[in-house]
Amino acid sequence: MCVHAMTSVLKNMINSNLFFLVIPLILCAYTHFWNPLGFPVGPSYDENIYLRRTMNILINLGPQESQLYDHPYFLQIFLGGILRIIGYPHSLNPVAGDIHSIEMLYLVPKLIMGILSIFDTFLIYKIAECYYNKNNNKTKYNIKIAFIASLIFAVMPLTLMTRTVWLESIQLPFLLSSILFATYTKKASVKEGSSANKVDKNKRNILILSMVSGIFLGLTIFTKMPAFTFIPVVGYLVFTAFSHMNKIKFKAIVSWLGPVLSIPLIWPVYSLYSGTFSLWSKGIFFQTHRTVQSFFSSIKYDFLNIDPVFISIGFAGFIFSGVIKRDLLILLWVIPFMVFLYIIGFVSYWHFIPAFPALCIAAAKMIVDLSNITIKKKNENEKNIQQILQIIVILAIAIFGVVSTTKLISEKTNTNIPYFEASAFIVKYLQDNENKKSDNNNNNSKFTLISNPFYSWIPFYVFNLHYDSIDYYDSPVSVKTKKVLLVSDPVLIGRLSHNMVDKSIKKYLYGADKVLTFDANSYTTNKVVIYIHQ
Repeated sequence: MCVHAMTSVLKNMINSNLFFLVIPLILCAYTHFWNPLGFPVGPSYDENIYLRRTMNILINLGPQESQLYDHPYFLQIFLGGILRIIGYPHSLNPVAGDIHSIEMLYLVPKLIMGILSIFDTFLIYKIAECYYNKNNNKTKYNIKIAFIASLIFAVMPLTLMTRTVWLESIQLPFLLSSILFATYTKKASVKEGSSANKVDKNKRNILILSMVSGIFLGLTIFTKMPAFTFIPVVGYLVFTAFSHMNKIKFKAIVSWLGPVLSIPLIWPVYSLYSGTFSLWSKGIFFQTHRTVQSFFSSIKYDFLNIDPVFISIGFAGFIFSGVIKRDLLILLWVIPFMVFLYIIGFVSYWHFIPAFPALCIAAAKMIVDLSNITIKKKNENEKNIQQILQIIVILAIAIFGVVSTTKLISEKTNTNIPYFEASAFIVKYLQDNENKKSDNNNNNSKFTLISNPFYSWIPFYVFNLHYDSIDYYDSPVSVKTKKVLLVSDPVLIGRLSHNMVDKSIKKYLYGADKVLTFDANSYTTNKVVIYIHQ
């Protein structure tokens, strides 16, 4: 009796849509919350630039942190708002020189990114569920696509990029929200001939949904400007919703397009208000004329090394679902964005993050469509066999993703310890030096810290220490103090070997005294060395 009841409950769970939604969310929580401080390995230069800008917001210094206008302000405003709500960093009671305090300061943003990744998985599921909800919903066609797409996003190694505080990672949930509300807009439309009450109600719904979609897309562009390439896909979903409703067409266009255009304009308007529009223009020119790594080089050397399986099934799905089946959602999502990346000439692997959900949906649709083609015109036993094969394919992808991701995130849990130890040491060293300077009234003891931003934003923004800071990419390097504290780690050594930093840094590296080395015993490849030049 008990076994029968349990079997019945399990069957009902599997047959419910909630079961197919919960499984990807659980797997995503596992892949993004496991070992958040140990993976990725090594400090990300860009991530710590954005954390520094976020802290600039937290201490009320404004959204523009330097004279470089490279990206709009929504990342620091959004992340700074969340951190302010939870009382960061004071709620952590950080102690200078304490490694645990440093780890906690980095852990909180990582956990926020994990929560956003789970939300991304949820949104991918809902987009596919709503968009592919056709007349044949009895076959759960849309649920299958939604489940497989969200599952791929939750477990594949390449999607672990969303763990990092990058513009694209913060941007993604807002882009997906815009697409989802645009899909709801299309679903809410009714044709002429319906009852007057129903038409009036749906007109209001369309106006509200289109405006919300526009707000989310405006915030997406306000995070990073290349997101304007997603206007075609969202516009297609919104405009098809009211194409047959002439009386509200203009209002709907304005309600959607208004926030799409006006929200990103905050960035240049702010530069005009602050009298730095010329710097804004120079920043835009710099961002659009960098040529370090091309579009195809990034795919060849980054993606195929990181996650060849995801790239293979993703682009196969794009060809099948987008090109062959002419799925406009996938085509308009991917093609304008990829064309822009190809034209711009400066592409890093994380720049592709906004296209990942589209590739997941395309791969899922390909799997479901191919299995449906093989199932047609077969007897019941053959259909059951084909359905079992479909389950095996899904399980194979899920197991491969979970195993591969688990291996990545748990292989060396203490690999990043040298970086945290070095950061804690720098905070304590600068604090002790500032105390001595205060006791002796000696202003000549001020330090310049040359390092990855990973080591420089915590002493200033969390512990209120005063020193000059120079990043690896700063050029020319202008040191105005007698004392220099230089942090050498694999990032700096790699950039020195490729002539990617100012040559004068070598003077402070090779003409300085070695203070301390952090290498976590056996992990010599992640060695961090502290030098003092005085």
